[in-house]
Amino acid sequence: MAKAGPRISVYGRDKAYRDLIRGAGRWMASELMGPRLCDTLTVKIKLVKNLLKDEGVLGDCEWIDDNKRPREFVIRLYAGPNRKRTLKTLAHEMVHVKQFARSEMYDHVQNIDLVTWKGQRVDSNQVSYEDQPWEKEAYEMEVPLLNKWAMITSNDSYVWKSMIK
Repeated sequence: MAKAGPRISVYGRDKAYRDLIRGAGRWMASELMGPRLCDTLTVKIKLVKNLLKDEGVLGDCEWIDDNKRPREFVIRLYAGPNRKRTLKTLAHEMVHVKQFARSEMYDHVQNIDLVTWKGQRVDSNQVSYEDQPWEKEAYEMEVPLLNKWAMITSNDSYVWKSMIK
């Protein structure tokens, strides 16, 4: 019997918020990685109400098992009242899950500033955040991914109409 996609668990906020994020995350994973890879993934999503205020970020993603071929991830999302923004951040972070899971990117555990991106080593201290190639890809893909999910799943109210980040 085939598995039914990635194992996604969502923590924090209310049940409706968790269900929305879980469903969107499962769809986005399938869209980005396909069923065979998705069936191997475990993603824990933490909805953090004060993440933006406390840490100055809308979200982050990290692997928690293996730096070369990770299959287990934790995503933290700022979960304020604007669910559309949370979903856009989820799309961004799911692109990072794809990058790690497909071995397009991996972190060097001996040097936390060193990242291999599509075969090339990048020192993240030498490249501004906006110019890091994995961030460029995630920003380019987040709105189209969110909008495709919103249209296909009849969640039109979550369509992101502006390209402003």
